[in-house]
This record gives sequence, structure tokens and C-alpha cells, in this order.
Amino acid sequence: MKSLEQITPNPYYESYNRETKTYYHRRDTGLYSILTWAVRKIFLLEINGYEVENIVLEMSAYLPKIDAYKILFQKKDIKIDFSNIPEEDKIFFETQVETCGWGLENFEKVNLQITNQIINKFFSPSQEVIDTYERLLLSNNINLDKTTFIWARNTDKVETHLPEAKNYLNVLNEINKESNELIIQTDDYRVIENFEKIGVEFKTIKEIPISGNLTGFHNEMKETNEKLFHLLYNQTKEEHLIQMYCLSLFCVNSDKSIVYPGNPTTYLLFLKGSSENLYLFKNSNELFLL
Repeated sequence: MKSLEQITPNPYYESYNRETKTYYHRRDTGLYSILTWAVRKIFLLEINGYEVENIVLEMSAYLPKIDAYKILFQKKDIKIDFSNIPEEDKIFFETQVETCGWGLENFEKVNLQITNQIINKFFSPSQEVIDTYERLLLSNNINLDKTTFIWARNTDKVETHLPEAKNYLNVLNEINKESNELIIQTDDYRVIENFEKIGVEFKTIKEIPISGNLTGFHNEMKETNEKLFHLLYNQTKEEHLIQMYCLSLFCVNSDKSIVYPGNPTTYLLFLKGSSENLYLFKNSNELFLL
């Protein structure tokens, strides 16, 4: 068994309370970075005998002193039990799955029976998320059964090489045989312009703002106080956070989804519990073969 200090070595941004069985994570990174990290750490705690019953997630750069977990999720009263998972699969997740530019290294080789349990217990969407998700579907006239969803981040993502619009189009031409409606979500207006230039018909989710200064909307959010943010975008930062999590539900529930290389790459596979119709870029032109 690993010591608690080995599992949560930096008390400045994560810790575990033995009495309350609470995993606490506070970091100035984005939502999906924190979620990917949390799934891995919950596994490490559980596999080493530290049962997790509660989670607190604070996005210190965006929503300081607010528990994002309470906003986004609800927990189920079930136990995590890895006893039926092959020992080699547990060892692999513990020793070969580290954080990287697309979430977790070797995530595509993880036994999803492990992550299914973690997602099922801790990451069911809250009622507020469900309500927002249904409202966005209605207001944008989206039928996910007939939708191909492209998530194409750009701006300040430097850990991986990001695909150009034509590379998404290459994948789209291979998979979109049913002539699905195309929805594109991005943080960069240049992505929208590039898709328009190559003659693709698509729509975006109108309620979710796009960066106007190429630093990423998340950075605009970080640098804007709550009052001004609401004035500019007609929504609170908490409401925007909920919308951003709804994107993961759009991805896993769409007929097909194509996703840029980043932390959602890992989290979406874990959330869906399957790679079916999920096309995940590893770099600018290579897909993970799941």
C-alpha cells in the first residue's frame, strides 16, 4: 500500500481527509484538467485503501472559494469495488497512466470497468446541469441522434499539436455518411472562419461565448470580475461552467463526435464508457485507435 503522502504529495492543491473520507482538489487549471486528474486520484486512493465518499473541487483561477463539484455533480450512494478487476489492469492504471497533454497517458488502454465505477458513483450530472443541457438542446434545435459534434479548441493550448479545420474535415468525410447536422464548439473565432472557408455547413451553440482576443475564453473569464462578466455575456461564471460541462454530454450523446487533443480526450472516453463513434485526435492529424 502506498502512503497518503505518495498519493497526494502536494498539500497546496490536493489533500485527503481520513475522517470525512473527502478528496479535496484546488488548482488554477481548467475544468477538464481537474476532472481528469480527479478520476485518476480517486482510483489511486481507493486502490490503496483510502475510501473516498466526498469530493471538493475548486477552480481557483475561475471560481475561487466555490465548490465546482456541488454545482456540476451528484453522488450516488454506492461502493467502489475493484476486487473483480484483473490485477494486471489495476497495476497498469496505477503505474502506467500519468498526466499529459491529452489528459492521461495510455488512457485508451485503461480497463473501463475501473473508471465506469468512479464515473457512476461521483460524476452523474446535477439537476442544474441536466436542466441546462435540455434547455440548450431546445434553444438550438439540436437532435443529438442526428448530430456530429466537433470540439475544436485552439487559442493557448500548447501541450499538443492542434488539428486544422481541414483535418477535422478529413475525419468528417470518412464518418459522416448519414449526412448528420454538424455542430462545432470552439474557443477561437478563427476556427469558425476556417470552417466557413472550406464550405462546411454547421452551427454553433449560441449561448457559449467565443474568445475575442485569441487567449482563450477561459482566460477572459479568469481576468474578468463576476459583475463585468455577467454584464458582457448575460450569464454568471457558474452558469458558464455548467454550459462547459454540458459540452461533454453533447459529445457522449451525439451520434458521432470528433474531439481535439486535450483533457476532454481522456475524460470523454471515461464518461461515455465506450469508444463507439468517439473520434479523438492525438495530435494535429493522428487519431487514437481505440
